[in-house]
Amino acid sequence: MSIYENNLHTLESVYPRIKSEILEKYTSSDELKIVSTPSGYPTARFRGVYLHSKHNPKVEADRLIEREIKGNISCCIFAGFGLGYQVESFLEIINDIPVIIVEPDTSLFLKALEARNMDPIFSSSRVSLLLGVEPEAIYPVLSALPEGGIKIFSLRGRVGKDQNYFFKLEKLVSSFIAKREINSNTLKKFGKLWVRNLVQNLNLLAEAPGISSLEGLFKGIPAIILAAGPSLDLILPYLEILRDKFLLISVDTAYRGCLSQGVNVDFLLVVDPQFWNTRHLDRCNPEETILISETSTHPRIFRMLNTPAYICSSLFPLGRYLEKRVEKKGKLGAGGSVSTSAWDFARIISAKPIFFAGLDLG
Repeated sequence: MSIYENNLHTLESVYPRIKSEILEKYTSSDELKIVSTPSGYPTARFRGVYLHSKHNPKVEADRLIEREIKGNISCCIFAGFGLGYQVESFLEIINDIPVIIVEPDTSLFLKALEARNMDPIFSSSRVSLLLGVEPEAIYPVLSALPEGGIKIFSLRGRVGKDQNYFFKLEKLVSSFIAKREINSNTLKKFGKLWVRNLVQNLNLLAEAPGISSLEGLFKGIPAIILAAGPSLDLILPYLEILRDKFLLISVDTAYRGCLSQGVNVDFLLVVDPQFWNTRHLDRCNPEETILISETSTHPRIFRMLNTPAYICSSLFPLGRYLEKRVEKKGKLGAGGSVSTSAWDFARIISAKPIFFAGLDLG
């Protein structure tokens, strides 16, 4: 069995679909040249540029990992595979930390399989391989990671060919890290309040239906998300007409303005755990509106609004733990504004197109 065949055999044992999705569609690239070195470890040249040391690529990779990996990290991303020396050194030197390999050029990857035995890489349970996919494919993998920093190694000489791809990848990772930090800070700030609210809302966890039961029910129906920015005043006079043509989804702070026009929106999003936020809905009496909320929302909301409620999955650990004992409610995206959750809800129910009103950014 050749080196190439051995590597493929290992890959197929871990990724059974690689034959139908990769091998039957791509061939190895002649642009990647495998070159011998005095150390016995082969190196690679791509478009005239060496991707690894011309003398000892293994020692070079070991030194790089020992020098660059510092502090607590939850994952290491290798942007560009080359001949896999950096990945292999990381697996040997660093224990327990998962690895994500991102290589958009499948043909280069297949050529690399001819160079040397890569069993230690492909057989490792710590390795996730993203091959020939869009940068966005990294999001589900990142979402499964524990807390900690994320280190990116960009393979010199390789990233230039797909510069826009790797630039987008780094932006996505940076965005993920920023969002996770916001969520962590939010948990520290509101953790005790969330627990207190959850205890009072436990009956909802067991009795209220989840938003997952609404998934896809409004396919192809246009929706307007109503936020509470100053420009909302421009559209309020037209709500009565718009409600016949659009699905209306309001955030809590915009709801009173909708009622002032005599319009009951279709869905009302309320996910804030704080008491003061409930005051936006004082003396509001929804008649035909469905409440979309979360079990850590302030319990006054559920006492005050006599309207059907659908619950999304909890945003904090205790709520998610308890949800495992009942039916899954369905995840709803969160960010710095309830409008983020409103948009994700519109996406889940398959409303299309989705418009915003009153979302005054900047």
